[in-house]
Amino acid sequence: MKKTIYVSLNNLERMKEDKQLPKAQGAAFIIRHAQRMPLLTLEDVIAADLTPQGWDDAKAFGRRLGRSFSLQSIYCSPILRCIHTAEAILEGCPCSLPIRQHWWLFSPFLVPSNSNNSKPQNEIAIHSSLHEAEKAITSLDKRNLRLILQRVKIPEQVNHLTLYITHDSTIAPLAGLLQGEDMVYVEDYPAYLEGILLTGGLRKKYEHKE
Repeated sequence: MKKTIYVSLNNLERMKEDKQLPKAQGAAFIIRHAQRMPLLTLEDVIAADLTPQGWDDAKAFGRRLGRSFSLQSIYCSPILRCIHTAEAILEGCPCSLPIRQHWWLFSPFLVPSNSNNSKPQNEIAIHSSLHEAEKAITSLDKRNLRLILQRVKIPEQVNHLTLYITHDSTIAPLAGLLQGEDMVYVEDYPAYLEGILLTGGLRKKYEHKE
């Protein structure tokens, strides 16, 4: 991509100090999970968990996030490394919130057309969605990506955050859409615990487009 809109926790804290966050409402922070184990087989795409360092990083992330913002809700992909990232963040925060899992946070190609949280019927469906995600590296499916943007909940109060924990292969296409790109590449993927800060104003530019 020509430029990056990825935000780390350091950036987010600096934006708050510099009064660059929205003055009328909160924001949604869509981040990649913490450091995971290597993906050596196709099965690892589903099964790979956090490394011990990844758990510690996510816990430290939560500790800092809790000092600066009021976390309102947390959503994640149902894949184990995302669930454990959410658990570690809540442990560090500390706060007791339910972790809501959604398959559309695993892949943009699992976005249901209705309000149901549809789950792939089997491993073939999951691997099919991964194949579609790989194709999205060169051709963004903007319809599904806009559906994701519409589903993200942005809190109404200042300094309130909703947190979404997903995968690099979901965040990079979203970033491409928001930046007006038609293609994204592997080198455009975000780092661990880095992602997109979605505000009401940023989403409004896209939610009514076809």
